Amino acid sequence: MLQHVQMVLLLLALLVVGVAQAQITLTQNGQSAYVIVRPADAIPSEQRAAAELQGFIGEVTGAMLPIVDDRQPLPERALVLGKVAGLPFAVNVDDLGQEGFVMRTQGERVYIIGGRPRGTLYGVYQFLEDYLGCRWYAPAVSNIPTQLTITLPAINRTVTPAFAYREPYYTHAQNGDWAARNRANSRNAALLAEHGGKIVYPQDYFGHSAHTMLPPAQYFAAHPEYYALYHGERAQHDLCYTNPAIVPIAIAAVRKTLKEHPETDIISVSQMDGEFICECPNCQAMMAREGSYSGPVLHFVNQVARAIAEEFPHVLVDTLAYLHTMQPPKMLKPEPNVVVRVCSMRACYSHPKTACPVNEPFLKALTGWCNIAPHVYVWDYVTNFQHYHMPFPDLRIQAENIRLYQQLGVQGCFMQGSYALRGQGGEFAELRAYLLAKLLWDPSLDPDAVINDFLQGYYGAAAGPIRQYIDLINDQVDAEHMNYHNVFGSDDASFLTQEILDKADALFVKAKELVKDKDAALKLRVEVAEVPILYARLFNVIGSEEQLRKTAARMVDVAERGELYYRTETTADLISVGRKYRPAAYLGDADGSYRLGAYDFHLARPRHFDESHWWVEIADDPSEPGKTVVHVPNINNEWSIQWQTKPSMFKAGTRYTFYIVARVDKLDDTGVAFTAGVYSGTTSTSLLDRTVTAAEMPNNTWQRIKIGEIDPSGHSLYFWSAPANNAEHVPSIFVDKFEIIPIAE
Repeated sequence: MLQHVQMVLLLLALLVVGVAQAQITLTQNGQSAYVIVRPADAIPSEQRAAAELQGFIGEVTGAMLPIVDDRQPLPERALVLGKVAGLPFAVNVDDLGQEGFVMRTQGERVYIIGGRPRGTLYGVYQFLEDYLGCRWYAPAVSNIPTQLTITLPAINRTVTPAFAYREPYYTHAQNGDWAARNRANSRNAALLAEHGGKIVYPQDYFGHSAHTMLPPAQYFAAHPEYYALYHGERAQHDLCYTNPAIVPIAIAAVRKTLKEHPETDIISVSQMDGEFICECPNCQAMMAREGSYSGPVLHFVNQVARAIAEEFPHVLVDTLAYLHTMQPPKMLKPEPNVVVRVCSMRACYSHPKTACPVNEPFLKALTGWCNIAPHVYVWDYVTNFQHYHMPFPDLRIQAENIRLYQQLGVQGCFMQGSYALRGQGGEFAELRAYLLAKLLWDPSLDPDAVINDFLQGYYGAAAGPIRQYIDLINDQVDAEHMNYHNVFGSDDASFLTQEILDKADALFVKAKELVKDKDAALKLRVEVAEVPILYARLFNVIGSEEQLRKTAARMVDVAERGELYYRTETTADLISVGRKYRPAAYLGDADGSYRLGAYDFHLARPRHFDESHWWVEIADDPSEPGKTVVHVPNINNEWSIQWQTKPSMFKAGTRYTFYIVARVDKLDDTGVAFTAGVYSGTTSTSLLDRTVTAAEMPNNTWQRIKIGEIDPSGHSLYFWSAPANNAEHVPSIFVDKFEIIPIAE
């Protein structure tokens, strides 16, 4: 018995010694004997990996580790980055892809060896997060703790991302350093070679690219048959996808672009936005045979994909399963080089994709595409596009949705948030982007732990009440309540009751009290987090007019200090709207009509995130001093002016006439001046659509144009106007106002 006890004690002692030997003391009391080793032929991202590792270890511990290359034998105490000469074990970096990595301790060394171009850099950031506690919450907010002594456990990990393409699409998330540090290879982020690059789509070939391949300004006049037969007439809105004549034109356009941009990974060959189904016999016959309009579109996409496959074997062809093309075809299958990006536009964002009847069509479509397509991406939505600053309780569903996508074999996720230029500050935009980046890299993470970590790092002492506020709002859309929220949610969200907003107010009073003695930047972050509650009170008209105007003043003050500009996807002026605030209850005229000027419109975002290429501006009317109008350059086909409504704004059963008061500066009468119409967010259908030709508009003269008549009962509507991409003949459009007038019975 004594011998047995002695043997057990000896084994335990050996185990303790083994554990002790497995640990590595990287730094002690701010000193280190370690060096960082990288390959002599290190690519830019591996050079950055060494510099980032050196810099952050220095910031955490005070120890500045030298950087050397592998032309000398590996030192005994080294942080080894990349596939250097003299590795004591075999690593097949090809198996790691472009972003995976091996992280291992052996002897006194730490090895981080990744695939090129991003693997080693991503491994360094994972190491800094997991073992030094570094966090990069937002471009200007990080947490780099101080710890003079760093002891590492035994490490033996092989890490690859859950998805090949990961994009949390928010304004601030396009910062290259933030995206790389959070391992988001976003197409739209400013990721350079030093960041390991990114997933590359060519400009103008990232979704809705039909007009890029066949510009209506170039082809429509001579070949209207290239375009969809819509409501009995050929219309520019989209292509006639079964017309064989468009195929060689599209192939030539794609080939030209790929030759000019050899760095391209994916090119989009996809339908235009909106739900425009070609009514020609061929398209209708193929749609009937395939059971979905995805049939004609995929038939076209496959032809383009086949034509470029041999010449550009590394390029994938991306197309959309969106609105009328969401459901897969019965017989057609995508070519091996086609990516189908399934869009969840009509889903519910209050509940997981598997837990709400509203989500059944999307789930059926996604599952169907995953069964037939070699590559499937998801285009998901994580904001309210009508109201960036309205509470949007979807934080609890993100992990479950992303895990579902992984289980189904989805290879990429584009999570569209409050992305529009200067659209920062949409409800919890920084938290959402951070959470999504973490889950897209590793869906197994505990989302509550990620959220709590972020709140503590970003809001400091106010983290507790802000977490309570998040729970308060999300509790309102649990399974018992079954509230349904979509991405074009109206501003009268029923879950935001007086009681809920009062509770939210109390929590933010507490949050602000807890940080009142802290630095100005932290206090402002807490105030910005409160803006959605102020916004909800304004646009739900909760309170007296005097109270609402005070609320508007508070919102404007925080918006100016926090640089919160956009309030919707397509509108630029939260501050101007706040200053000009007219509660919805008081908006209509006495006769029930609406006459809406420049500040009532939703202003469109600048184009391509470049201040020099804007879509609209509020400007003084050059023809009438003192008058404010909306100036629209005629450089695209986007809905550049919109006014969004809710059903309660109109008298039930009453028809209204929609007019637009506009003028143009034109050079001649060629082509279209602009278009205007009404779109139902409730049914996702166009209710009015009017084309106004250049010949109809006298030069530099205001005209009151009738767009049509409509019964808006039961609809959340967009009243919109768009240019016609016809600057060669009509350079500019000026809009004075919309008029929506009830028709007398």
